[in-house]
Amino acid sequence: MIELQNKTNVEAPNGEYPYGKTKNNTGTNNGTPVNEELVHDVMQFFEKLMAEGAVVANGIPDNEYDGFQLYEAFAKLARPCRIYKGLISQSGTGTPSITMLGIDDMPGTVLARTGVGQYTLTLTGEYLAAKTFYQISTGINSAIESFLRRVSDDVMQIDTHVANVNADSVLDNTPIEICIYD
Repeated sequence: MIELQNKTNVEAPNGEYPYGKTKNNTGTNNGTPVNEELVHDVMQFFEKLMAEGAVVANGIPDNEYDGFQLYEAFAKLARPCRIYKGLISQSGTGTPSITMLGIDDMPGTVLARTGVGQYTLTLTGEYLAAKTFYQISTGINSAIESFLRRVSDDVMQIDTHVANVNADSVLDNTPIEICIYD
């Protein structure tokens, strides 16, 4: 692929258009050359992408300041949920920590220890009842259990038990996944 900035008669990248910007031809061959057959299919693809991604065009060219709507539509179609997936650990009376696996689509999630074997993940207004899928691994030892549940639109709670009694230091790189669908 030839980068946009390296094509004929394209404006150089800047803060608003970090990849460069095509420009119209005023009749003196000073604009970016196009081929109708190529442009037609590309434009149809982008229109379909926006429609399928349920993104309403804002009438402004995609750029750093006004947003990249085509990318937003693609991201919605490629990954229909925001994902919080990682390995969670906790020891003693400390707050749990998580090692994210991949992109953290829910930045700002606050982890806390609220009691023996009780921990919360808080993210205001995000854990909607009909839009949230969640799971946590319980491991292979039947005496050790981990439960993840939705408490409210703001809070998910983890409970850990050893022999049916609340216990700390149970989470040790325990897989956890929360997906929030649009």
